[in-house]
Amino acid sequence: MEREANLDVPMSEPVPVFLLTAIRNEGRLVERLFTEIHGVLSASGLLSRARMVIVDDQSIDETPNVIRECIARHPDLSVELITLASNRGNQSAMAHGLRSIASRARHGVLLTFDADGEDDLTRLPELVEMLERDPSRMVFVYREGRKDGLLVKVFYVVYKLIYRLLTGQRLIPCNLMAVPGAMIPAIAASPLLPLHFSYPPLRLGIPYQALPMARRERYSGRSTQNIGMLIQHALIGLTIFYEQVVARVMLLTGGVVVLTSLLALFIFLVRLLAPQLLPVGLPTLVFLFLFGFGFISVVLLVVFCLATSLFKLLIEQGRRE
Repeated sequence: MEREANLDVPMSEPVPVFLLTAIRNEGRLVERLFTEIHGVLSASGLLSRARMVIVDDQSIDETPNVIRECIARHPDLSVELITLASNRGNQSAMAHGLRSIASRARHGVLLTFDADGEDDLTRLPELVEMLERDPSRMVFVYREGRKDGLLVKVFYVVYKLIYRLLTGQRLIPCNLMAVPGAMIPAIAASPLLPLHFSYPPLRLGIPYQALPMARRERYSGRSTQNIGMLIQHALIGLTIFYEQVVARVMLLTGGVVVLTSLLALFIFLVRLLAPQLLPVGLPTLVFLFLFGFGFISVVLLVVFCLATSLFKLLIEQGRRE
């Protein structure tokens, strides 16, 4: 899944590689994260170019101290720790980190990822190579082979279908991305960034290449994903493309109204001219079905119109950050 490149961003010589992640209350996992990152960068020859940025999303456990200890144990790895004064949530914390380094990262490349081990960090060098081969497009990673429970998997399949139908987008990205430096200012300036870190580049229409990647198990061996979190992410993902969603729901609602009207006229004429052709109860069943479908469409339209009003308030909040 690819889009045509329309930017020409030369990357003829090695540039800094910024690695951005956010973490909260994961002190027991930090050592494994550092060990893996250090090993991957060393083996790939990227260690001297790497600038790792960790956003501590107001941890209340030993996480900040463990991070500092790991920094001291890996002096050859450049690490910057950004500590937030209050808990913002993972997506907003990632957005804060990106905006903090945007002016520096624009002269390099940016890799973003989750710190819980589910993203395959051994493939970070591959993402850098993809940017170096084609610096005119960023790289989105989309996950395959989910390891969640059956209910979460079923909901995710339903969400993918609804997302594609209502937004026209085929890609559902995750936090694992690679961004050429020239594209970073536009992404960092997006007021949508704190809502969901990975969707704004799609909304901006930035050229991209897509890479499938299997989700690993967390360092802790258990996933924190649940149906409530997935619904929350799904609603935010749809809301970011709210104009497309509202327009398509309006078209759907209008289509149902037109179809119902035409069918009502047809049934009226048949009952008037040849009532024996209509099976008993068929008109009622058809009308009930279309009425239910139309009612659901109207409810969706009202919900998304209300969501649009809330969304505009969130955009203004994002602009003020």
